[in-house]
Amino acid sequence: MHGYSHDGLILKEGQESLEKKLQKALNFFQTNEIENFGYRSPWAQRNNFLLESLGKFDFHYDSSSPDQDTLALTRPLVGLHYNRPIIKKIGIEGGDSHKIVQIPISYPQDVQILEDYHLDDEEAFSYMKYKIDFIKDFEGFFIFHTHPIHVYNRIEFFEKVIEYTRSMNYKPVMMKEISSQFHDIV
Repeated sequence: MHGYSHDGLILKEGQESLEKKLQKALNFFQTNEIENFGYRSPWAQRNNFLLESLGKFDFHYDSSSPDQDTLALTRPLVGLHYNRPIIKKIGIEGGDSHKIVQIPISYPQDVQILEDYHLDDEEAFSYMKYKIDFIKDFEGFFIFHTHPIHVYNRIEFFEKVIEYTRSMNYKPVMMKEISSQFHDIV
């Protein structure tokens, strides 16, 4: 789930408002028989009650935190400074607890590379290659956060990134699979 709306209000709204939106989206999924395991907030925005709220609704993973925060996009919160999933145990109202896997997104994402930095395909690929090589050296996870409009408009760039990750023996997997593997080991 990527939020019920893409309004960017998660940093301004309260916990009750966020949970109403989560419930509304989950109701839609349930009505349409769509399984939901995880969450990524729009614009990678987070607040101090996001994980608790996700725990209340039994989300298995959250992918709202970048591995680093190079832009003011999510200030004052910074990224995890880590490019591997981590497991967080969250206390939930009423004394219960829930574990959630935090899967950091590899930053910068396509929006920064293609729109904010105004890089052409070759420059953008060079930038991403550097990031992929860095993550590979530390045996980390490369979570390529994309938006369909950018894939459509810059398909050659995305194909080149995918081809390069495959040449580095990265295996494409779904977030659900990553989350399940980490839930199973704890």
